[in-house]
Amino acid sequence: MVKIIYGRRGSGKTNRMITMAKDEAKNSNGHVVFVEKDNRCMLDLPHEIRYVNASEYIDKDVNIFCGFIQGMIAANFDIVTIFIDALPSITGLSSAAELEAFFGKILAMAEKNNVEFVLSISGNQDDPEPFLKDYII
Repeated sequence: MVKIIYGRRGSGKTNRMITMAKDEAKNSNGHVVFVEKDNRCMLDLPHEIRYVNASEYIDKDVNIFCGFIQGMIAANFDIVTIFIDALPSITGLSSAAELEAFFGKILAMAEKNNVEFVLSISGNQDDPEPFLKDYII
């Protein structure tokens, strides 16, 4: 399953993700991962949540990022949810076509590995891309 937190910059997407990640870690029998572009939220999350600063491993390359995520899942079969904050900033996705291609890969990973993804994407709340609309929470 894939869920998207979508809205304008500064609308509270990251805080919402942090709250969701904490709740998931409390109520889940598996591991929760929180990926973001820097160390900004590291101290806001409990130690039970695996925190990943993507800038330490990926330099805005979507293919490397997909491989990185697949590697995390392959190394730990107990991962149940992966939160990815500020997705375009981590991956360098800049167009709707690139985002749609990446989104297809994430959907396939979620289904194949039975992992839930929660992504935050900044954009105009009134006009999200059509392929995202069914996944926005």
